Parts: sequence; C-alpha cells; structure tokens
Amino acid sequence: MTALLFIDREASTVTIAGRRYPAVALICPQDTEPRPDRDRALAVGGGDQSVYIPAENGLLFRVEEGRNERYHGLSLEPNARTCRQVEDYDGWMWLPWTIGVIDGVLVPGASNCWYWAEPEWVVETIDRLSRKSFMQPDGPLVQLVRLNHFDEAVSL
Repeated sequence: MTALLFIDREASTVTIAGRRYPAVALICPQDTEPRPDRDRALAVGGGDQSVYIPAENGLLFRVEEGRNERYHGLSLEPNARTCRQVEDYDGWMWLPWTIGVIDGVLVPGASNCWYWAEPEWVVETIDRLSRKSFMQPDGPLVQLVRLNHFDEAVSL
C-alpha cells in the first residue's frame, strides 16, 4: 500500500495529496500529578503516526493514516488549542477540546472525527474549515512543538 501521509519530522511538515502543511506535536498542560513533558505529549512519533496541522483561525487538525485488511485512509479531527480536563484511568488529564461542525458552525465540545477519508477530501476540508470564524473555548493552551522535539531525548 502506498502511504497517504508523508511526515518530515526534521522539517516539521506533512504532505497530503501533494499539499504541504506545517505540522506540530502538542504538549498538554500539567495535571494534578506532575508528569514530564514527554508523558503529556501528543503526536510525537514512535507508534503514533499522527500529526497536528495548525490553522490561522486557531484550529488544530489531527491527521492520522490508518489501515487494516479492508480499508486504507486518513482520519481527520478538528481540535482547539485550548484544553479541557478529562478523567482517565490514572486520574485527570488535560486534552485539547474537540470541535464539531454543526450546521456549518464550529462548535467546541461537539466532536467530528472522519475516518477512512481520501487525501483530497482531507485537504479540501482543512482548507474550508480553516477559513471559518472560530473562538477558542476557555482553558489552558497546549504548547506547540516541532515534530522532532523529543527525538534527541529519546536517543540518549
């Protein structure tokens, strides 16, 4: 199978359907129990082949390539740059707000995640939603870092 998502960790970019975007990883705010940055990071490599694409209107688009025996495509999920606290098995943690599209309006707390999407559709959707008006919901900001931010620390 041909790759649909071309990630350049050194340049911190991703190419989808011939379109190149800046790409970042995220470091979420500290939880009630202090944890290292790496433990609070999203899209930093390893088994995780997802990246976040920052848009000028403040959205972050999480893009991931998925494949199984029947399907091969991209998933796309819009997120805010601010976080909400959610409960997991270890307690509470901060994650970016999910953003839904309801009647053409970007709505924090709603959720849209599209699976098995064609690359051209992902590019069109990123471009279309990036032009929409968007207000960040309340909450602490994620820290945007280059995709290779943790590479040196991992190789030590």
